[in-house]
Amino acid sequence: MDPFSELKKDIVKLRKQNGETYENIKADVQPKKIFIDDASLPIEEGDIIERTLPNGLIEQFRVIDRGFCSAFFTMSAHYQVSVEKITGKSCDFNKKIIAKIVNQTINTSVYVADSTLVGGQGNNVQITNESIQKLSDIVNEIEKLADEIDADRTDIADAIISIREELSNKIPRTKFLRMAFNSIKSIGIGVIANKITPLVDSALKIIQDSLCL
Repeated sequence: MDPFSELKKDIVKLRKQNGETYENIKADVQPKKIFIDDASLPIEEGDIIERTLPNGLIEQFRVIDRGFCSAFFTMSAHYQVSVEKITGKSCDFNKKIIAKIVNQTINTSVYVADSTLVGGQGNNVQITNESIQKLSDIVNEIEKLADEIDADRTDIADAIISIREELSNKIPRTKFLRMAFNSIKSIGIGVIANKITPLVDSALKIIQDSLCL
């Protein structure tokens, strides 16, 4: 029995890196620590803990150290999670995702021949002007939604810039675009993810259809 269980009056949500979500978790949220009684939760470093405030705004924290504590005398096993608040600031982790996109694209043996893009698997790929326009429209809509929900999310803005620069090329690289749009899905959390994911899926379908032409 935890003598401090009555202090845990916050309700939080755990968002795993693999997309799994655990809701209605009792917790005591502090600026650098979050105390959670439920030792069965699979909390790992890099996961996101989310708290909805009474005014409807959402606070998000990234797990730095899960801080699992084994049972000791009358104290039940629990978590003392070390966290960093990521709401309202650009996250270096998400910037690394964008950098990884560029590095992986450069190293996938992509070559240009005439007006056709030849991918690493030997597939001839060409994106039509109509598809490029549709992708541009989707990017504009993603940017609009991101600004409306959280204007401080510069990590999504970085991904959008990368996509726009690629679309402006004479022959956009489909592999780069796929990875860039997927990075937005991995960056998006909470309300942002719910509204942006359908748009990203539409963009990925357009790119996939280009591969089948």
